[in-house]
Amino acid sequence: MCRAFCLLAWALVCGGGTARGETDAAGVLPGPFVNRNTFVSREDPSVWKTVYDDKGFHAEPPVVWLYHARPPFSERTPEGLRIVDPSDQPVSIRIYQVPWDANPDEWAEAEVCMKAISCSASYGSAVTVANGEREEIVTFFTNRIELSRTKVDIPFPCGDGFHTYRIKIKGEDILVYADDELVHDGVGGLTYEAPGSRNTYGFGAMANAAKGEGIWQTVRYRT
Repeated sequence: MCRAFCLLAWALVCGGGTARGETDAAGVLPGPFVNRNTFVSREDPSVWKTVYDDKGFHAEPPVVWLYHARPPFSERTPEGLRIVDPSDQPVSIRIYQVPWDANPDEWAEAEVCMKAISCSASYGSAVTVANGEREEIVTFFTNRIELSRTKVDIPFPCGDGFHTYRIKIKGEDILVYADDELVHDGVGGLTYEAPGSRNTYGFGAMANAAKGEGIWQTVRYRT
């Protein structure tokens, strides 16, 4: 049942539901939101492209999907961007994502510095990476990292403080690093087909059947 609800939420992001933009009281979203498949980076293309850091979002505007049957929310705090989904009822998700033009034949790298506060099920507080052919969703529980598409568990204390996670994908290979240490060598393990050939990088609360909370200090990528 959980998987069905999770897939429903993600299907809505792909092609259904109601995506809308707003300006939070904390000024998280520099709206109005426009549903568009573009992303403007403030950095040189040869280096990391920042999506979010202590200066806010580096997109004009950030691509954000909001579903508010229940009250997921985000707010800027001194520690970082706090994303909370307190509901496990349809439909409650908050996902920030950008198209990142990943070439499936070359390495694409996604990196976040975050602290997992809570996560009740897969996709509750997660990162998604898709290169047009394959996709993985990496969920951060307080005591482990889960590759949710392929059901791989990696023991790690995600809830004991801020950690930097890097996810590298190429072809059917996926590597996961935590604080610069390789914690998962998934050669041949990136097997889930990207729905609709999507090519995006995103983070947030991604499942209506899961509750989750995380604080995100930095989110960036390079392709």
